[in-house]
Amino acid sequence: MEKLLKVADIQKALNISIALAYKLVHRADFPTIRIGGAIRVSQAELERWVEEQTQKTGGGERHD
Repeated sequence: MEKLLKVADIQKALNISIALAYKLVHRADFPTIRIGGAIRVSQAELERWVEEQTQKTGGGERHD
């Protein structure tokens, strides 16, 4: 079984605030797993989601 991450793990992995991590897991396009009241995210799905977001934004380059 692959590793399931808690919201705090997502916060640390993405280097974002805990509030932003909670907003992220409530997005319709974010791959969450609900177990009762707990929110979990597959590590592989998180990595895939980040890759998709990077491609959508042009590789993370700044466009001023």
